[in-house]
Amino acid sequence: SQADMEDLRVQTSFLFLMLKKINRLDKHRLKVARDAVNEKKQKVDNFHLQLQNLTYEVMHLQKEVTKCMEFRSRDEEIDLVPVEEFYKEAPAHVSRRAETDADPHQLTLARLQWELEQRKQLAKKLKGMEAMKQSYQKEIEKKKECIDNIQPTLHSILEATHPLHAELGLPLQTHQLEHAHAEYLPRPLYVLYVQTSAYREAYGKSFDVSIEGNVEESKALLAPMEEKPEEDSGESDPEESSKGKRHRRMTRGSSTSSAAKVLHKHPLSVVLEMQLKGYTLQMTFAYVIPLHIVTVVAKVMEPHGTSCGVSAVPALSPPSVLDNLLGADNGTSSPNPANHFQLKKNGLDDFSAVVSEVGKPYRWAQRLSGLQFLGTGASGSGAPVASHELGRAFVEQVATAVRLRFSARVALYEQLLSLEKGVVTVPPSMVDHFPTKVTSALKLWTQVSREEVEGHPSYCKMEELGLVTGEELTYQAVLRRGSAMLKAFILLGYNYPSEAPLFLLTLQLREERSSRDDDSVKELERELNVHCVERIGAEQQEQLLSYQLQQLLVAMDVLLESQSSSDGLDCPREFSNDTVLARVVRGRSRSRPYKFLSKPGIFTHRL
Repeated sequence: SQADMEDLRVQTSFLFLMLKKINRLDKHRLKVARDAVNEKKQKVDNFHLQLQNLTYEVMHLQKEVTKCMEFRSRDEEIDLVPVEEFYKEAPAHVSRRAETDADPHQLTLARLQWELEQRKQLAKKLKGMEAMKQSYQKEIEKKKECIDNIQPTLHSILEATHPLHAELGLPLQTHQLEHAHAEYLPRPLYVLYVQTSAYREAYGKSFDVSIEGNVEESKALLAPMEEKPEEDSGESDPEESSKGKRHRRMTRGSSTSSAAKVLHKHPLSVVLEMQLKGYTLQMTFAYVIPLHIVTVVAKVMEPHGTSCGVSAVPALSPPSVLDNLLGADNGTSSPNPANHFQLKKNGLDDFSAVVSEVGKPYRWAQRLSGLQFLGTGASGSGAPVASHELGRAFVEQVATAVRLRFSARVALYEQLLSLEKGVVTVPPSMVDHFPTKVTSALKLWTQVSREEVEGHPSYCKMEELGLVTGEELTYQAVLRRGSAMLKAFILLGYNYPSEAPLFLLTLQLREERSSRDDDSVKELERELNVHCVERIGAEQQEQLLSYQLQQLLVAMDVLLESQSSSDGLDCPREFSNDTVLARVVRGRSRSRPYKFLSKPGIFTHRL
């Protein structure tokens, strides 16, 4: 068994050696196989790379072939004459019929040669025509110079005929120059000029219409300004880089320039002048081109030598004359809704900030110019178009409203001048409404601030009742008789005398009393604010302020004398009975007899 084990051990060793040999042989064969595979793989990669190179070269050659096939020669851009016409018109040495019939290339060369000869002939002809044109231009310049020399003579002759035209009443000749300038007006101002001129001719010379401004600038605006697209496209590319470099420097200045551009007005304007008692109301209508609105600048001129009172100045100020003319319209906002966004885009927050520069765009001015915007019955899109029908339907209403407002303001101005001097002027037609003797006197008339008026005890109540809007002119009158003093705050609205002046009174007699704590003062306010307004006629309505102040003087006498005659009232006896009272007081309210009867000359109570 020992021998068997030895044999097994030897066999096992041989087998183990055989296994190692086979393993080495396997590793060697694997290496040989891998080397062979790598060699074949390299050959495949080389073949693939060669295939790609050949493919790229084929594609390149195909592109070159396509480019050659698509190549367009310069001669293809030239419009050559048809072949039949070429053989018919071209000489034999150019057409060479025998050669060109068989060879298209020679035919094209021959046609190009014939085109060149024709163009040379046309260029020579063009040069001759240009020389002829220059000679004609010189002749035209000579004739134009001759006409220009004649123009001053003709102008002087026409001016010499103006007095004769005025005597013969020939308005067409008088306004001929203005009518010639009207064609250069923008359409809204043209509508305004046509309608107001027609109204003036129909209803007499209630106002004057004229055109002011630079006609030459207006002609330049009307001239066509068309730019060629070729020039724009050619210039845009080289300018692109320079614009980018200058952008930051231009940003600051662009806001100011854009604001000026959006407020640019047309060089021509229409001026309406209305005269009354020597006073002149001048309204200048201008057209703001980018905003598409008409603005108004008003100016009032007084007669020469008229004294100017401090408190009377606001009565004839332009806002006082034209603001709220037809409804609530003070002209501080634009009627065109698009203007809000246009101004905001150009750095302007509100239109009221530029009113002093461009004027006030009243709504009635837009309708008078035939303009109508969205929100006021207009339809459509884009810039508004001026309509003659709209302006024609509105011109009479505006003319009447302006004339009535101006007349009322002139009357108010003259009353204020008189009141500053301490004189209450009563028209002759209203003298019999008052007694001949009035003891109370107007000692002071002055304009006051709104804050002073708001301090009156009755002001808040008037504001709650809607009798005060905050836009009235505010004045103070001080009346005296002996130790008694009556202070009156007067509020004058824009629509005076349609809206009567509002009187707020304070009586100082030992103590200060107002309508809030004294029935007699309340009754006196009612006499002025209600009964005076009801009693005055339509013909004397413009003198309402003077009428109320005269009634206040008379009523002060009645109040003081009735208090002096009453029992149980602590009142000085300094007030003599200069008036005849039918009855001193009446009723529990102890009302006074403020109604004056001219025939018997006594005061009685109102029913």
